[in-house]
Amino acid sequence: VTAIEDNFDTGARCFPAGFPVIVYQNGEFYGIYSWQLKKHRDNFHMSKKSADNVHLDGTLSADTIWNGNINWSRFEVRNPKSLICADGSKYDGDRPKELIGEDSEAYDPANKDHKTTATAKKHITALSNRIAELKEAEASGKSEAEMRELIGRYFKVSFMVDYILETNVVQDGDGYAKNWQWTTWDGEQWVANPYDHDGVFGAYHIGNYVGGPGSGWLGNSTTIPSGWIIKYFLPELKSRYAELRDRGIFDAEHIAGIVMDWLMRIGADTFEAEYERWPESPCYRDSLINSKFWRRS
Repeated sequence: VTAIEDNFDTGARCFPAGFPVIVYQNGEFYGIYSWQLKKHRDNFHMSKKSADNVHLDGTLSADTIWNGNINWSRFEVRNPKSLICADGSKYDGDRPKELIGEDSEAYDPANKDHKTTATAKKHITALSNRIAELKEAEASGKSEAEMRELIGRYFKVSFMVDYILETNVVQDGDGYAKNWQWTTWDGEQWVANPYDHDGVFGAYHIGNYVGGPGSGWLGNSTTIPSGWIIKYFLPELKSRYAELRDRGIFDAEHIAGIVMDWLMRIGADTFEAEYERWPESPCYRDSLINSKFWRRS
């Protein structure tokens, strides 16, 4: 049965929406901050009761999940809610542990939370084995068309194409292990969603270093799902990139305009107060490098 909200735009964006905030503490100016909408299920259009609406948040890398050996302590299962751990205790996302499954000694098939958790665990376990399945299918001689069909069964390609393009355009080097959110709405087909972006356009996350642009695809490893999209859906990536360039979305002036709009909402006076309050801000303080002995390369 289709839920009524599925017929409308709920405003769910599947990524944090940030906005500038000027913070005062006890009446004293404290600084410019960027506050974000939290990673709430409503922003991912998820039901807290559905075992098929699964949201994973944390370090989701080749070592922690994609090799089939899940390290449950490295990421949080944010949805569904009322989850149970393998030992029968209540799941705590701040101290995540393995979820209860039907093979767990503490499993009670009459307990609805146990049943929901066990189903969600099946979905996560299946996800962790997808890379091995794709490698096995490729090694067995599956055709390109068969590989594309198999990848599309497990990952929503259009979403993944956009994710790969956006993170490559802004050079989000953190977006392929620690700072991508993974979601599914049916338990089988998964997508990556952008998060954090504190190291884009070459910026180091603490603000004291800027690097140059890369020359290859970020995420181009077949130890993680994005590598399989790049390998088998390169025509779609090129076509979508051309479309977004032609429409002016992937355009330097457009992207710079978004940043400038943000800055203009803050204003020069507030920035002056910011750097007076925090004179050692790495992005504004005097360089500690003796430029007499160095040159930019």
